[in-house]
Amino acid sequence: MQRREFVKYLTAGTAGQFILPALKAHAAVTPLNVVIIGGGMAGATAAKYLRVWAKKLAIDAYVSVTIIDMNAKYTSNIMSNMVLTGEKTLDSLKYNYASLGTKYGVKFIQATVSSADLANGWVYGKTPTSGSNILLNATPFNKLILATGVDFDYGDITLTDSLYTSHYDAIPHAWQAGTQTTLLRTQLVNMKAGNHVAITIPPSPYRCPPGPYERACVIADWLRVKKPGSKLYLYDPKQTSDGRPPVEPNNFGNAFANIHKNLVYVQNAKLTAVTTSSSGTAKMKTLSFVPNVAQGTAPNPKALIANTSVKVEVANVLPKMTAGALARSVLLAEGGLDGDGRWALVDEKTYKSPVSKVYVIGDGIKSANQPKAGHIGNQQAKVCADAILREFSSVALYDTPVTNSACFTPVTTSLNSQYGAMASWLTATFRYGLDSSDGGYRMLPVSTNIESPGSASKDNFESMGKWFTSLMQDVYS
Repeated sequence: MQRREFVKYLTAGTAGQFILPALKAHAAVTPLNVVIIGGGMAGATAAKYLRVWAKKLAIDAYVSVTIIDMNAKYTSNIMSNMVLTGEKTLDSLKYNYASLGTKYGVKFIQATVSSADLANGWVYGKTPTSGSNILLNATPFNKLILATGVDFDYGDITLTDSLYTSHYDAIPHAWQAGTQTTLLRTQLVNMKAGNHVAITIPPSPYRCPPGPYERACVIADWLRVKKPGSKLYLYDPKQTSDGRPPVEPNNFGNAFANIHKNLVYVQNAKLTAVTTSSSGTAKMKTLSFVPNVAQGTAPNPKALIANTSVKVEVANVLPKMTAGALARSVLLAEGGLDGDGRWALVDEKTYKSPVSKVYVIGDGIKSANQPKAGHIGNQQAKVCADAILREFSSVALYDTPVTNSACFTPVTTSLNSQYGAMASWLTATFRYGLDSSDGGYRMLPVSTNIESPGSASKDNFESMGKWFTSLMQDVYS
């Protein structure tokens, strides 16, 4: 599928149109009460399409959907790298839940969830005005969807620090758009020209696999103009045979080698410690690395082969990621997590958890093939909503659900006088089926379309905006 066709396809509605005709009207009177914890790309999509499809099936009187989220508005992670470079504002990436309520009848509760009583269907937490834990849902749920995203594990990183109050302040991840984005932007703007920036890539899997490489490109481009003489160091725990990035090697390899001369890319580097110190008015960070894996006799020239360190003014550290803390606490005792206790187990045909009444969608699930990305979360939510309505309507599950993902990747900014703002793109499609390698059933890659080296373009950058607008309208409008 060509890029223009894909954007047009997304605007038309994407997944769900092939699912809906198989559903039938429901005659039962037992209500379906769904509570969704998390109102991001996955959670909001599930809420919307449960109600949209229920109405088309004339069963909406029996289907109640409630979103609970700690924030009154969702702030998109997609495009948030452009906030760091000043090309977008954080407010431009905020979306509220008003349309989901007025158009589709989705209830919204702003609260921080503390626990879920699976046996009785109750959710407890604090609202902005309650001050203490209270019962949040008015009627007990019989389906609970966890769409709580990712959490961050700094356990492998020793922070020796007297200048900041926490890891989040000293070495911001900015991998959840909001206050962390603003903090990293402020540190970049205030840094002294000639001082340097480091970005560390987390161990896989993590949210948005192209994201760290994209961030490196746009910050390096911004530094070249705004902070002359400053370099960006990108440390990657992975390594490849040719030294190109493991994600989109053609596009990012070309950008690193030919566009961003102030970007130093190091592979096989595991971050172990960060030490802060003062240098005049600047707060400096020394990052210490060890080889991630032992090297053979002919290591990649970009691979770290001995312990090393780098001193920078701004350190954007992306730590190891896990499913959100609330999802892990709900699922842990019931056997709903993988062996590491890191990700939620699901059947990708429905996104049902091994834990009764629970479904999990979005970045927090364990998936062998699907990336952790907002567009995929949107697709998983539709498959999940379809499966829940089929079960409620006593209709057989769809045997081969499909998800697809698009990813536009900026590699330069509007500050670039030579190239202008350019982006590359890729798409991937997955279908549920038998994995011949181990006899298990899961989402399997069907096709991947990715552009060739040097193909980042201004046209793609413009298409990225249309794609993003269409995707967010599909979720929140």
